[in-house]
Amino acid sequence: MTGADTTTEEGERSGRTGEAPTDPTRRPRVRDLIELFALCGLAIAQPVLDIFGRATSQFIFRGAERADLVLFGIIVTVLPALALWAVESVVGAVAPKLRGPLHLVFVAVLVTMFVVQLGRAALGGLLGGVVLWVLALGLGVAAAELRRRSEAARLWLSYAAIAPAVFLGLFLFASESSRVIGGAEPAAVAAGIDDPHPVVMVVLDELPLSALVTSGGDIDAELYPHVAELADDSHWFRNTTTVSTSTWHAMPSIVSGRYPVDGTAPVAADHPESLFTLLGEAYDMNVTESVTRLCPASICGSEGGIQRQRRALFFDALDVLRTRWSWSGEQGDPVAGMVEGPADTAGAADQPAGEEGGFADFELDQPERFRTLTEGLTGGATLNYLHILLPHVPYRYLPSGEQYVGPDPDLGRVDDDWMDEPWLTRLGRQRLQLQMGYVDALLGELLDQLRSRGIYDDALIVVTSDHGISFRPGGPIRAIEGQPLEDGDVADLVHVPLLVKLPGQSEAVVDDRNVETVDLLPTIADVLGAELPWEVDGRSVFAAPRPDDVTTVYGSSVNPFGVEPTGPEQLPGGFDWSEIAEHATDVVLPAVGEPERFYLIGPQSELVGEPAGPLADEVEFLADDPESFRDLTSGSTVLPALVRGSLPDGDTDRVALALNGVVVATAPTFSLDGRTQVAVMVPPGAFTPGDNDVRVYRLA
Repeated sequence: MTGADTTTEEGERSGRTGEAPTDPTRRPRVRDLIELFALCGLAIAQPVLDIFGRATSQFIFRGAERADLVLFGIIVTVLPALALWAVESVVGAVAPKLRGPLHLVFVAVLVTMFVVQLGRAALGGLLGGVVLWVLALGLGVAAAELRRRSEAARLWLSYAAIAPAVFLGLFLFASESSRVIGGAEPAAVAAGIDDPHPVVMVVLDELPLSALVTSGGDIDAELYPHVAELADDSHWFRNTTTVSTSTWHAMPSIVSGRYPVDGTAPVAADHPESLFTLLGEAYDMNVTESVTRLCPASICGSEGGIQRQRRALFFDALDVLRTRWSWSGEQGDPVAGMVEGPADTAGAADQPAGEEGGFADFELDQPERFRTLTEGLTGGATLNYLHILLPHVPYRYLPSGEQYVGPDPDLGRVDDDWMDEPWLTRLGRQRLQLQMGYVDALLGELLDQLRSRGIYDDALIVVTSDHGISFRPGGPIRAIEGQPLEDGDVADLVHVPLLVKLPGQSEAVVDDRNVETVDLLPTIADVLGAELPWEVDGRSVFAAPRPDDVTTVYGSSVNPFGVEPTGPEQLPGGFDWSEIAEHATDVVLPAVGEPERFYLIGPQSELVGEPAGPLADEVEFLADDPESFRDLTSGSTVLPALVRGSLPDGDTDRVALALNGVVVATAPTFSLDGRTQVAVMVPPGAFTPGDNDVRVYRLA
């Protein structure tokens, strides 16, 4: 593998053809580029395009358009070979004798990478990581030597260069992801709308009905005054259930009126008959989607409310390759590091950072999305639509809009299950309630804007959630991964809020009929006098009630490339308020006054707000982030409101946490990571500019 060897090889080939030897330092080396193209296709393009060809969700989340997919495929197929060839050319210009050996090194490395991936796929975990890499490296070196010595090997590599083009063609025209780039855009239909009132539709995410209501059956107006304000002018359908606990299927069912179907993604191409195509011909669109791409670009514009993140796609590809080439001997997830579908977006958001920090859905700020809706509100024949990832995890917001840094993943969460630790699930539910307090404030801004612009009275307003979330110790968080719904989870996972304010309505109506989220599209069509030109599984909530007393719910099985529906399960459709009441707001948050209610969830909560002086039994407390309590600036929007730490003296069951000499929270301790720990939420008003003194006291 020397420059001399390569030169001799060229001379021998020239001698056989009767031609004079060609100087290898001056030849264009097109054949080297062809060989690199073939090997990069096998080692890089094929695995990446295969995975991304099945991971339609990746392109949905990154806001990809047709051009982005084509660009992604071409770059993945062509750029690696061109980059290596450019390196060879530069080295050849500086040190001509090194170009031949460098090319052979690249051949060896690429063959090694190909063998590692092939070995993992074929042998799984039978070979340890180091053993597999040593074997692959040996085969890579042997392949490079074979290429140097054998004209047949070089000829085979030249013919193999057709393979990357085939991989690219399959990706663009025959893969699952090709649905995003292939086929005609769904078009608007002539719906014959008789009464084109403005439509305002807000779909929240991961909000159970129980997080809004008291055990007495009312919306908790003390905690959520703006939701209660809208309910005073609306039909409140208390017995509304989602058709799926996964956004992947719940959102398409909401806008299409149909139950989930295997093999579909939340994109317009898979759901061409929807609210957007129903109203697209007669209505203007003020539409913002999170996660999904259900509104066709021909109707909602090319952006579709989602920020395009081309660069992120290539970092995703690097993450995939890094996993496949890792030294670990474990098979692992072939798409580790990728977004794995809207069924699990927890942890996808960045932590707040200073004054500009925000809850982000892949770099998209959720409050800004809400304000985009309010700023674009228009009366007349306009669909004002927003699906927002709030109050969805991760929990970061306080009712005031101030933020705090939370753990990722959230405390007590292991994949889609809660640990068997009651305090951590109670803390999680408290943080949901706090974040919902901020959503309530945003809804208040929306109602104010509707009234100030003269839209409110004439508007059809719909507010709902795509699904709920459960907080049962040891139970599933979302009942995905094919888990069956259990009695303890149904109330929080399946029952969702639904408020429908009709044009001109000014009185509250409470209705306990059996309603499913597939009923929303036919309801909107009914109110507007629009003719549905296709069959739906739902029915208008203002039509005759369902003849059967069951509700249909689909489970979800998550794989690295999307989410498939399971089931359906048939649940009793009769309304049993006692199931909701067991999880209601006044059960979780004692009804002792607002805003203190949000923080009074611990034992002996009557101590909160009292001086800490009488509590003599102080215990050593090691805060996880002690610096976060120091040098706080006046007016900061990011506060250390979630206080975490450990107690070296583990013999403590219940504690009171004091901030600046005042008790601000009480809590039981819990054991995690071999430590006795404390975690509590602290009211933002308890912090003062400058340094804050945090102390913990043992409670009897």
